[in-house]
Amino acid sequence: MPLMRCSQDGKIGWRWGESGVCYLGPSARQDAIRQGRAMQVGKQRRGASVGTARRRRDTRGRPFERALELWMLRYARAAAREETSTIGTLKRRVIKMDDDLYSQQLARLMRLFGLRTLGDAANRSSGQQLIEPSVFRDAVANKPVKIKWFYEWRNGIEQGVKDILDETKQGVRDSVQQIIAESMAEVPRPSAGEVARRIRTQFHGKPGERIHAFSPERAALIARTELVQAENTGIVEGYRETGVQEIQWLAFRDGKSGDRHHERMHNDKIPLGGKFHNKATGVKLRYPGDPSAPISETANCRCTVVASRTRSQ
Repeated sequence: MPLMRCSQDGKIGWRWGESGVCYLGPSARQDAIRQGRAMQVGKQRRGASVGTARRRRDTRGRPFERALELWMLRYARAAAREETSTIGTLKRRVIKMDDDLYSQQLARLMRLFGLRTLGDAANRSSGQQLIEPSVFRDAVANKPVKIKWFYEWRNGIEQGVKDILDETKQGVRDSVQQIIAESMAEVPRPSAGEVARRIRTQFHGKPGERIHAFSPERAALIARTELVQAENTGIVEGYRETGVQEIQWLAFRDGKSGDRHHERMHNDKIPLGGKFHNKATGVKLRYPGDPSAPISETANCRCTVVASRTRSQ
């Protein structure tokens, strides 16, 4: 697709191909070339399909999953100690856990992996260094950053941290109370030591013995969901910087999307800034993994977006 002359409001400028933005001013030629690079990236990503995006996320996702699982175990064990210190025959000195400490640890993990994915995706889709290493370091350290969308995405992590903390702690509470209730109903009644051993199995046992709230499977689900959100946010913001006007949804068509049927949205196109319409659920999304969409629409989503080369009708 060639670099072309164009006109707008009686002024001569440059654009990339028939569907590109007409840029004016001293940097018009460079801006058009930069848009062309972004569109070329989109073409390459279409050719490689969603498999390439998935492999890239897996490379970063596995360490993220492991880090999340270790955090969950530490948090769950601390929550279990607090819970069992206040219940029934196990009552002893009340142990209070430091929720703020665990919240800070989780937030840093999510910033470290999520922001790196976000920045890399924005740089790759724009064909330039939108997110400098110094900006990334400041964002991970929770220092002020000047790029608004990057800053807003980082701040949105706080709500995700709260949701994970609440669900994990509730999982601990439910598990402990269920074990104690079942034990107290047994005849003969098990000793406090035996009840404590059963509780420890839920938090210290092999992966298959743990409840879902702090299992490897939940860690993997959270990691995949967060990284898809980060990557697709970065891709879209990178496209926005280079003047891409339309994006295209790419989905796995393997029947594993469930009732939300994202495979039916494959190749759907919208103007950048608009919303895709999932007719199966009625939900509208700015892109796959849109953080403002319901969790049922984004959890474990594997879809991605690319720059569209032809405008939808």
